[in-house]
Amino acid sequence: MVVERAEVVESGALILVRLSASHFLWKMVRRAVGVLVRVGAGELSLNDLEALTEARLPDSLKDGIAAWTAPSAGLFLERVIYPGDPEAPPIAAAVPVAAE
Repeated sequence: MVVERAEVVESGALILVRLSASHFLWKMVRRAVGVLVRVGAGELSLNDLEALTEARLPDSLKDGIAAWTAPSAGLFLERVIYPGDPEAPPIAAAVPVAAE
C-alpha cells in the first residue's frame, strides 16, 4: 500500500482532508484524520507524527491510537480513480460553507 497524496484544506468552517492511495485498510482514513486532529490541537508533536508513520511510536503513545479514530460522520469515498483516468480536481467543499 502506498499513500500517494495527502491534502488538508480549510474551507470556511470545514477542514477538508483528501487521501489518495493505492489501497485502503479498514479504518485507515478515520485513524489518519484522528491523528491529524491531535496534531492540529497540539496534543501530538510533529516528531510523534513522524515516529508514527515510521512505526516507531513511543510506548507511552501506543495505547491512544485506537482512541484517536475519527467518527465516520462526514467522511466519505469521493471517487475511485483507475490507471488512465484523469486526476481528481482540486479539493473543495461540495457546497459553499461560510466561515465562523
